[in-house]
Amino acid sequence: MTPVVLMLMVMLSNPDTGSSQAAEVRSLLAARCYACHGPDAESRKAGLRLDTSEGQRSESGSSVVVIPGDPDSSLLLQRVMASDPVHRMPPSGPPLEPEELQLIQDWISEGAPWPEHWAWQPIDNPQVPEVADEDWIRDPIDAFILSNLESADVEPASQAIPEVWLRRVHFDLLGLPPEPERILRFREAVQIDPDQAKRDLVDDLLESPHFGEHWGRHWLDLVRYAETCGHEFDYPIPHAWRYRDWVIRAFNEDVSYDRFVIEHVAGDLVADPRVDDETGLNESIQGTGFWYLSQGTHAPVDVVQDEADRIENQIDVFGKTFSAVTLSCARCHDHKFDPISTNEYYALSGYLQSSRRRDAYLDPNGAIESRLQELQQRKRRLARDLIPFNEPVDRSDTPRSRVGIQQTFDGPMSDWFQDGQAFSRQLEAGEPYIQDDSLQIAGSGQWHSGLRSSRAQGAVRSPSFVIEHDWLHHRVKGRASRIRLIIDGFRLNEYNALLFEDCLKSIDEDDWHHVAQNVSRYRGHVAWIEYSDDGDGWIAIDEIQSNDNGDEPVWLGAPDPEIPDVDRSRLDEALRSLTAEENTLDQPVRILSITDGTPEDQHVFLRGDPEQRGPIAPRSWPMIMKAPADPPVHGSGRLQLAESLVSPDNPLTARVMVNRIWHHLFGQGIVETVDDFGAMGRPPSHPELLDHLSHRFGQTWSIKQLIKDIVLSGTYGMSSSPESESVRIDPENKLLHHHPVKRLTAESIRDAILCASGQFNPSVGGPSVATHLTEHMTGRGRPGASGPLDGDGRRSIYLEVRRNFLSPMLTAFDLPVPATTTGRRSRSNVPAQSLVLMNDPFVHEQSRLWGLRILNDHPDDETRIRKMFLESLGRSPSENELGNALDFIRIGTEQDSVEIAWMDLGHSLINSKEFIYLD
Repeated sequence: MTPVVLMLMVMLSNPDTGSSQAAEVRSLLAARCYACHGPDAESRKAGLRLDTSEGQRSESGSSVVVIPGDPDSSLLLQRVMASDPVHRMPPSGPPLEPEELQLIQDWISEGAPWPEHWAWQPIDNPQVPEVADEDWIRDPIDAFILSNLESADVEPASQAIPEVWLRRVHFDLLGLPPEPERILRFREAVQIDPDQAKRDLVDDLLESPHFGEHWGRHWLDLVRYAETCGHEFDYPIPHAWRYRDWVIRAFNEDVSYDRFVIEHVAGDLVADPRVDDETGLNESIQGTGFWYLSQGTHAPVDVVQDEADRIENQIDVFGKTFSAVTLSCARCHDHKFDPISTNEYYALSGYLQSSRRRDAYLDPNGAIESRLQELQQRKRRLARDLIPFNEPVDRSDTPRSRVGIQQTFDGPMSDWFQDGQAFSRQLEAGEPYIQDDSLQIAGSGQWHSGLRSSRAQGAVRSPSFVIEHDWLHHRVKGRASRIRLIIDGFRLNEYNALLFEDCLKSIDEDDWHHVAQNVSRYRGHVAWIEYSDDGDGWIAIDEIQSNDNGDEPVWLGAPDPEIPDVDRSRLDEALRSLTAEENTLDQPVRILSITDGTPEDQHVFLRGDPEQRGPIAPRSWPMIMKAPADPPVHGSGRLQLAESLVSPDNPLTARVMVNRIWHHLFGQGIVETVDDFGAMGRPPSHPELLDHLSHRFGQTWSIKQLIKDIVLSGTYGMSSSPESESVRIDPENKLLHHHPVKRLTAESIRDAILCASGQFNPSVGGPSVATHLTEHMTGRGRPGASGPLDGDGRRSIYLEVRRNFLSPMLTAFDLPVPATTTGRRSRSNVPAQSLVLMNDPFVHEQSRLWGLRILNDHPDDETRIRKMFLESLGRSPSENELGNALDFIRIGTEQDSVEIAWMDLGHSLINSKEFIYLD
């Protein structure tokens, strides 16, 4: 029985046959017809559109394409069944299969129903179906599964034995093997009350800190997590590991998924940020780092094109991760398969065009700010006691030569963007202030990062502006600080002196001086200026001007007044006290994040070319999301965008996450194409179950509760050994009549080896462990030193992810290349995997350590063997396995040594299929 016939068989027993049938037809037409007859108007042939009911019922020539109830007269069926290649459709590729032709014919006979694509429809709360075998039901989930099985006359597998279920759920929830002690306790508990034993175990696993590590790693696949930029030099992405740890904490704390989504998109803008109880840090802002985990070119010749490419990747990851929609396909033309227009793509691009990357400064519980305010008040009092505050300097006679961008700092700076604690306020003209170990008087209004302390950190950024002149001029002074000019959002300029030699300037002079930047190369580009102080010095900014000749301009500000004689001994004594206190200041925590910039709607790039600009597309959300999308009133509008994602009107967010969770627990989602719910994706195998779970999930948004409900169901608890008749009817297990066998993830294989050897380091969080480099890992950007072979025993999630130097062991077992969203990893079965387990130095060393530990910790061979089976396979050996293992140790000891014999036994267990697969 083919899968198509099986699906038709199930549909006939389903009260919603038309909808399910239409979903199959839609997938077929999308795959074979939409390229020429789909949503994209530019590529549409003969004016015929098959993705809408109106198009299907239209005339083409003298015939109607689809006549509901009359397949023989319908042009669509005539053309796809034509024997003449000249008239047969589709014109390229093989003709439709007989089952596919029958599907179209039956669909037209049934009236050619064409409801809205299933994914765009509101989430329903379907009635739980009645089943014959009510004793099989442990959760409503089971009723939906069993109903389809009974309709197809397919028998579900029996429930898995307790030890198999324990190992399965332990790896599925923690990504780690169960400890022998837990196995033994569970054996005893199951004898007393099996259901309660399972509930208690699941509760324990969900409370483990390792839960967040395992499920956090699933999430990192979606956001293409990496700690370097890749491309030619693989430059670092600063502070990326803090985002990883934030994800782990969020999963461990069961942060509601709607909040989790909002914090990703706009955590910097929420009115009520979460604060970590332990560190006192703003948690909400840290989720926004995902926007900037992409690859990065260090030397783009065309920076505008590079910016367009960066934003495309951000939109691609955003659309797939949260909505399973391929938004980036609409960059150059209307989406060929889904109702997403190019205008909507650029309307979404405007949210990112109105935002900026930043390395934010986090202050634990505001403690740094509190101390800096106290220091500032003391310095201010001291300065004014020593020099009475004069009236502001009269600047009315100062010559003014306004050309291009010009900014003085004696008025409000509300349109500039401040970050951190350094730039707390502006100095007024004539105001005395303390600078390091001296007393100064401001000759004009200025911003100064050292008013509170030279250890304060922060940045101030200008609004966006178009570069209209060849030179930018700054009147500044300072030490160990810098000026950065960001062109078209490009921030890797510090690594490229060839193209961006004048975009980054270091400031290291105590007196006012002129700093010039030659920006002639970038006339017409959008830019902004950033002044930053990372706590090693200070910077004062008085004025910015621009011109075309590069000559120092006539500055508008007055010179700093002479410092009158002051009580030097009193000043020195006060400064010593202040300096001692400043030296005890904590430093802020730096994180990768996003922030609002100058609001900006994006032009449509015709055919995706940023040099060919069409009309402006006001910021808004694609219509398929069914959520409110009013144009932003203030700022970038990202908060409104985030709220639209979790709106009750949006049918995608809950469905997509429910499907991802199901995918990780069963090895395949209810929707197989977990990152594409559009027309080119597969329809759900159990649409009512998907909506039932999505409705449940949307009531609480609790990931842990959903996982608990699923793993305690009878469906999850089935054995992986199917009934033979069920396999004959449903060979691909589409109806889920047994639990699929799953291979462990690459990380779980490595972590399980560490657990077996006794070298597993359970510590949670912290900076990544440097990549272990083999002699074959060469190329530009190669780190100067290698990390440890065993990664200090840390879980694989804590190993550094360098795009150009990924772990060979993990990539052999399908660790994805972090380029875009990967919701479903590849499942290869290649010789390289066996070779890794046989020959990798890490595996050899861990096998040796495992053998030595077992040899030293236990008194006799039989106990040792039983312990090794429990540690590696989660079960006791059979009598035959025990006998073979004893013979193996005896022969190995005679031929080599007892240490090598036990090492080889451990190595053999690691190389068994059972070690890397879950039943």
